[in-house]
Amino acid sequence: MRDERDLRAHIDYIHCNPVEHGLVIRVQDWPHSTFHRYVRAGMLAADRGDAVPTVAPPRAHPGTAVHSDDPEGEPWPTAR
Repeated sequence: MRDERDLRAHIDYIHCNPVEHGLVIRVQDWPHSTFHRYVRAGMLAADRGDAVPTVAPPRAHPGTAVHSDDPEGEPWPTAR
């Protein structure tokens, strides 16, 4: 990490991953995120995750993925 700003950018990136991968709509919807710890510590606002743009819709069911080459967007099971 280069500085405090770089650290915050990396933390935001990590918190946004479940949204970017279509697992949840908002950062705060991912129960396993350290986002919740940062909110409890007063380091982030609880609604901070509302501003994250969604690049993919949430998956229909946990444990499925949508193959990017499939025009119908049919889910297929991920490796277990």
